[in-house]
Amino acid sequence: MAKALKTLAVGAKVKDTGTTYNGKPILFTIMEHDHAGDPAGTTALITSNIITLKCFDAIEASNNDSGRKSYGNNRYSVSNLKQWLNSDAEAGKWYAAQHSADAAPNNSNVWSNYNEYDQEKGFLANFSAKMKNALQTVTKRTVKNTVTDSGSYEEVSQKVFLLSTTEVGLANENNIAEGSVYALFPTANSRIAKPTAEAISNSEYKSTNIETGKSWRWWLRTPNSGSSYDARYVYSDGTLNYNYAYYGNSGVRPACVVASSIFVSDTPDSDGAYTILWNSAPNITTASENLGDKNTPFSFTYTITDADNDTVSATVTLDGTNIQTLSEAVLGHEYSINMTAQALTQLATGAHTYAIKAVDAYGNESTKTIKFNKVASSVAISGEDGSMGTKWNPFQYAYQVTDEDGKAITAKEFIDDELTRTVENAPQGTDIIFDMSKFAELQSEETHTLMIEAVNADGDEAFRTVNFKKLADKLMFELKPIETDAPAEKIMVEADFEPKDAERLIEVTNCVYNAEVIWEDMTAEARERKPHEFQNKNFDSERYGVAARVTIKKDDTTERVYCYGVALQYD
Repeated sequence: MAKALKTLAVGAKVKDTGTTYNGKPILFTIMEHDHAGDPAGTTALITSNIITLKCFDAIEASNNDSGRKSYGNNRYSVSNLKQWLNSDAEAGKWYAAQHSADAAPNNSNVWSNYNEYDQEKGFLANFSAKMKNALQTVTKRTVKNTVTDSGSYEEVSQKVFLLSTTEVGLANENNIAEGSVYALFPTANSRIAKPTAEAISNSEYKSTNIETGKSWRWWLRTPNSGSSYDARYVYSDGTLNYNYAYYGNSGVRPACVVASSIFVSDTPDSDGAYTILWNSAPNITTASENLGDKNTPFSFTYTITDADNDTVSATVTLDGTNIQTLSEAVLGHEYSINMTAQALTQLATGAHTYAIKAVDAYGNESTKTIKFNKVASSVAISGEDGSMGTKWNPFQYAYQVTDEDGKAITAKEFIDDELTRTVENAPQGTDIIFDMSKFAELQSEETHTLMIEAVNADGDEAFRTVNFKKLADKLMFELKPIETDAPAEKIMVEADFEPKDAERLIEVTNCVYNAEVIWEDMTAEARERKPHEFQNKNFDSERYGVAARVTIKKDDTTERVYCYGVALQYD
């Protein structure tokens, strides 16, 4: 199982097993989620330990400023350390001069030849491809010194950065806030950091004070604003101090920002760090993302795949309206979206957009848009799409077809998508009566659709779609049989129904248990409230019984008929 990075508390440690330095995975500590000024939906990380000892910037022998010539440059934006932290170049290739007097941090340009790093590979070259891609670009306010750089501040954009005095909860340099304090640093004790064993063993500078388990100082990006060459750092006790930029005996704790939605393991490893679980978003493929001009029905297909074989849900919308939902898409299956004639006629002329969104079980999502442009056709069919309400008798539907260029038109008529008639060289501007000869075959109490397709000689098309609900044309029912001791000779039936003058048929039988029931019409007697004398004298068993059945027919203006009750007496 996994959980989102944003669910971890400030101070929790995370690692990407493929992101290493000096042969060991880099452990990062969460500084804050959604820190003010960082991109929305992100988590800020800093290395849990000092991972290396390096100078802030090398001496610049050709610099006109004597301080920078002797002790290095404290302007963070052009510093060696910032450039190295943000490079993924191979060994010896990361450095490029940032200004005319710039110099590489080689053996000759660092203090006492300690910890030159010009021949290292760029810091980001140690990152896995997924971790590197996850890094967000951040813009950080950074103070400039008042001696050579005019004071005030500048905005510096990068993916890996050093923290400022403000961000670690120390004093604002020259009264300028460089961002705001991260939640990880409420006290001096929270700023204390220790070097890794690898940082110590790989350092040329040796001291009994630099040991595993002992705190050490680490660089900030803030300059000492009253100097051109001193850079600020967090001292080993968590307080603020500064030193020459070219000193290679100070520690480095790089910081970065990643999406809070990244997943991590449920529990930490033996090193106390949760492992980042990289999970790819689903992939949506289609033949084309622009279907061009359309004035006839069309379709397109799409396929969803997921490199991690996660469960994926998907939705398809047309101009923001949902038209398909897949709670669990079949990966690799080719899904089809059909634009029917009826749906196309309801769209306005102009641009339209399908949007396919696929979301995996980890919340990673992908979206694909497919556009088309509905264009007008020279062919037209009179009327409007819609409903004709309810029908119970065969009816007439008249329509006209026209072509603005006078080209011949073939009209096709469909009932419930079944072609029922083709009218070649259809008369234009004259009523055509839709063929309703199959009306009797249509299922009652269901909605049915009439569709007309008009196609001219050039293939331009127009469609008209109307629907109706077919009701039964009569109410017919049979009463439950009543068993008698002997054949009934007479029966009286009264039915209470509306409309009162509706055509009705009242039928009765006295041989309901015969193999073949004989029904007798007593409609006339029922109208006059008279009993009916049975004519049947034939019975093929010793079991006798009576029953009645009632049929009430609709006329052209009667939508519904109602029967409130039927009473019968027999003798």
